[in-house]
Amino acid sequence: MPITPEEIQLEKDKINSERELELLRAVMQFSMIALRTSILINGAAAIAVMTFMGNVDKPIDMEHIKHSLTCWCVGVFLSATAMVFGYVAQQYHLSAFQADNEDLNIIGSRMGKLSAFLIVLSICCFFLGLRAAIRAF
Repeated sequence: MPITPEEIQLEKDKINSERELELLRAVMQFSMIALRTSILINGAAAIAVMTFMGNVDKPIDMEHIKHSLTCWCVGVFLSATAMVFGYVAQQYHLSAFQADNEDLNIIGSRMGKLSAFLIVLSICCFFLGLRAAIRAF
């Protein structure tokens, strides 16, 4: 029995849907890794500097320490905020899919971009805090 063009198109659509789903899963995994990493590096840096301060015998410039800790705390806050925006973006994407509404998809995309921007800012906070901590010692 020969395969009809409709069956071929159906199989192509099925393969494309599976591919898009796997790409979405990969993007979600990558974004979660980026979020966790940005929280981890800022939080760990703050803990490491506070621990190191207790073991240093020479004088420490506390203004630089305050600046570095502030940068790292802001970095953790930005990462946590990025998680919230990422969650809301996914909700908009889901609602857009369920309601077949492209406007909701656009809002979700903008929220996702905002989340990515906040992660970049969080990593910038890490490097600013690192710079200040180096100057303190």
